[in-house]
Amino acid sequence: MTVFVLFGATGDLAARMAPPVSWTLANEGLLPQNRIPVGGGRGDVSHEDSMPTCTN
Repeated sequence: MTVFVLFGATGDLAARMAPPVSWTLANEGLLPQNRIPVGGGRGDVSHEDSMPTCTN
């Protein structure tokens, strides 16, 4: 199992760059199948509100 930790997950750069990059890596088979994404940030965002930005 691999844990992918994203610091600054509530920021604009994370929302624009992390999902496309992780999707591309997963699509090319470069990410392990058993992975858990974990994000943290200073923004006031609930778990439910952050889910639409997590497409992978």
